[in-house]
Amino acid sequence: MSWKQEAIRLFFESGQSIVSISSDLGKSRQTVGDYLKQCVGFHEEKERRKAENTIARKVYKREWDSNNRLSRIRNDRDNQNTAYEVTRKHKERAYYRGRHFKF
Repeated sequence: MSWKQEAIRLFFESGQSIVSISSDLGKSRQTVGDYLKQCVGFHEEKERRKAENTIARKVYKREWDSNNRLSRIRNDRDNQNTAYEVTRKHKERAYYRGRHFKF
C-alpha cells in the first residue's frame, strides 16, 4: 500500500490528525496535508471535526467552570474572605504600618 492510500485510510477511517499521520508515515506534515487537501471529502471531514471539537470544548469549559469556580466561592465563604473583609484588613494594615513607621 502506498503512503497516499495509507494517509487517506488513517485520516478518514481512523480519524487521526495530519501530524500523527505524518509521523507514522515518515513524511512531512506539509506533504501529507497538501495531499489530503486534494482528496474528495477533506473539507467536509475537517469541518465535521471542527464542529465536534467546538462542542467538546464547550462541555469541558462548562464542567471546569462549575467545578473550579464553585470550589473557590465555597472556600471564600468558609474563610470569610469577602471583598469587604479583604479591603478592611488591607486598610487596617496600611494604617498601622503608617503609624508605626513614620520617617
